[in-house]
Amino acid sequence: MESDIPKGYYWAAVEPDGVAYAYKEMPYLSDDYNTWEPEEGSDYIKLEKKFDASNWKRSLITSHKNCKVFFENPTSDDIPEGYNYIAVSRYGRIYAFIQKPLIKEDYWKKTGNEPFRSVGIHLGEFDWKNSLVSRQLDKKILTVEDIPQGYNYAAVDEDGIAYAFKTIPELNRNDACWYPTDEENSLLRVGEDFDATNWTTSLVEKKTLKKLTVEDITEGYDWATVDSNGFAYAHQTKPIITANGEWKSRFRIFISSGFDSSNWEHSLIMRKELEEYQEGFEGEEHNDTKPEEINDSTGKKKLTVDHIPKGFNYAVVNANGTAFAYEEKPTQVMHGWIGLGETMFIDYDFDTANWENSLIQKEVKEPIEKSMNESEPVFLENCTFNFTQEANCKADTDDDEELEIKYTSDLGLDRTESGFFVLKTEGWSISDERDIKRLLDRIKLLMSIHNNK
Repeated sequence: MESDIPKGYYWAAVEPDGVAYAYKEMPYLSDDYNTWEPEEGSDYIKLEKKFDASNWKRSLITSHKNCKVFFENPTSDDIPEGYNYIAVSRYGRIYAFIQKPLIKEDYWKKTGNEPFRSVGIHLGEFDWKNSLVSRQLDKKILTVEDIPQGYNYAAVDEDGIAYAFKTIPELNRNDACWYPTDEENSLLRVGEDFDATNWTTSLVEKKTLKKLTVEDITEGYDWATVDSNGFAYAHQTKPIITANGEWKSRFRIFISSGFDSSNWEHSLIMRKELEEYQEGFEGEEHNDTKPEEINDSTGKKKLTVDHIPKGFNYAVVNANGTAFAYEEKPTQVMHGWIGLGETMFIDYDFDTANWENSLIQKEVKEPIEKSMNESEPVFLENCTFNFTQEANCKADTDDDEELEIKYTSDLGLDRTESGFFVLKTEGWSISDERDIKRLLDRIKLLMSIHNNK
């Protein structure tokens, strides 16, 4: 039925009589469960064909790319190619991960720096903490947890046997193995039967995580934070914590990776000069921020339009008292709200007495009619970076080596906060994995400058 959804519409569902409708925004079942109802003010049209209505309550589909509607828990068959795990979030969003994610308070936290992606939404009943499903892997994947105490690195040889090393080992393609580089030639057999599909890039490192300090704040910036993935950023204005494990501000710049993210939600620091400046105003009436409105009967904060951050249009309170802002109008599900656009965490401990009706909208100004010469919005979809270097001394040709790195995302770079890398080369020599990391960090820095414009 997806092919029957007209252009400009993104959802479709079948009614009890077999008649189907297409919607611009996600519809929902009526209170009496007798029909699909559109969002108030949302456009919808009747489709010409009739469809099987035997299971009409589960007929909702979407044409959104990389988004599937689930009414049952996902299985290993739903895991996208290139990913190994799938899980349902507390609010019904379904994500795929490369490495096994961990439960962090009320969300799934990815491990490692590999990307994760949204797969769809769950509209049925689910237990999110027990929703994790893994792909059936034939071989073990070498991880940091496999590195024994007293060793700092581990890698898999071509035969699937893994060894641990005290210093960065040397890759030897001719012998199809990794060699120790310290004076004692220290190595320890970790085990066998590991996945050797990509053995030349199997090196893992037991990292000593850095603590974020004031000295890490980039010149010209006043604040710094660590995201849930260990990436640190500097901010020109005080940032706000978001629901997807990041700190967000209008102007931010990448500092470095490898920071301790065990308590990332409380990682915000400021320059000492700014702290002293703010302390100098203690006791003075210099804050123009409106005071919080409190529900007298519950003692909890009330959600108001003043809580909606710049760039967002809606805000809601979930059943657990957390409040989120949305760029697009969200939809109510079992214990909260979900939306497909940009989402930002506002704060905890809001009044939940009437959370089902907590949706508020920022005042929308009437659009100004465009002139004939005004262009449509232009979005950056992806960026491609080309690198060259001299060929290694054992190469069969004197031609320079070329490496193409494409930075992209499922929805386009201007529509998301982050992306992933696609590498393409016929041959690119490196001394160790840090050579590639430096190129990726360089691209991240350039993209952070673009994002802050």
